[in-house]
Amino acid sequence: ELDVTIAAAEKEEAEAAALLIGTEAKLTKEVMEALKESIALLAKKYNETTLEALETKLNEALSQGASIPELKNIVSDIYEFSNRTRAEMVARTETFRIANGASKEAWKQAGVVKTIKWYTSADERVCEFCGPMHGKIIAIEKNFFNKGDTVTGENGGEMKLTYNDIGTPPLHVDCRCYTRPEEISVEN
Repeated sequence: ELDVTIAAAEKEEAEAAALLIGTEAKLTKEVMEALKESIALLAKKYNETTLEALETKLNEALSQGASIPELKNIVSDIYEFSNRTRAEMVARTETFRIANGASKEAWKQAGVVKTIKWYTSADERVCEFCGPMHGKIIAIEKNFFNKGDTVTGENGGEMKLTYNDIGTPPLHVDCRCYTRPEEISVEN
């Protein structure tokens, strides 16, 4: 059911992106495979993060002599936090990832968009990593960053990219950035 909902959202975003440049969107086998991989990566990372939190908190509690009821409460709290707070953050972030990725793929398939430009939300909540990205332009077939790169923020902070390549925003959880076509070339 989640696959169908996400696929529908991706199709809708691809159609809107195609309209922006005056073409028709096509959801190819490659797009659907990328979507499937994205969902698998999301599930894997979500579970890994939850298990890491459990391991850390339980080891800490055990080293302090926690009782079984205390350990039970720790497990319950972590899962409650994951279900309530983290699930919403992940859903919001992945919605942006799907929308931005679908737009880029639609523009790429159209064959007329040559470059895309990164935009921030241009407000006081823009982070030190996204701020410097505002206005950056790349070729449509390139990435802004590759998995494994380290992004340096305007305040000197560093963020290692361990999730995936950044061909479009989001750069991080709760990122609100987006891309738009910059150079469009229509050949007659």
